[in-house]
Amino acid sequence: MTLRCNLTEADYRAFKRHIERRYEKAPWIYAGIALLFSALLWIGDKSGESVRDKIERVIGVLGLTAVVLLIASPIVWMFMWLFRRLTRRRWHGWIGERVYDISAEGVRVSSKNGRIETPVSAIWRLDETRRHFFIITRGGWGHIIPKRDLSDPQPLRELQLRVQANIALEPTATAP
Repeated sequence: MTLRCNLTEADYRAFKRHIERRYEKAPWIYAGIALLFSALLWIGDKSGESVRDKIERVIGVLGLTAVVLLIASPIVWMFMWLFRRLTRRRWHGWIGERVYDISAEGVRVSSKNGRIETPVSAIWRLDETRRHFFIITRGGWGHIIPKRDLSDPQPLRELQLRVQANIALEPTATAP
């Protein structure tokens, strides 16, 4: 199947947001671990311990967690700022028309600047949002296919199934 798409700055911003949101889950995981640790402290078997002592211990653990977050937050923010500053140009590709050839072997992208071929084995995942398909390669690069230019998204969904089947066959499939 051959698709003609016209990429804009908004498409690249959407791709950047999509990738960044995948890594915003870490604070929730930390909060879940802190709550689990607090629950384990609460149900810890210490005979003769009053409820007041348990409450004080749980509040102490949650307070310590809050202090660690207050100390770590500026450091994490600084690294995120530095990461965004250093990778700013990575999110900006060539604006304009792209021609995507989607086949059983993979994806071929052509533009006025050249041609890129990505075999199915090099695709790490194919994500679908309301407005885009994002083909993310194992090298951390990606292709953006806006849905506004699609007449039938079925070939991309078939490619997504082939990518998932290919990953399931590999015992050491890892994220970029």
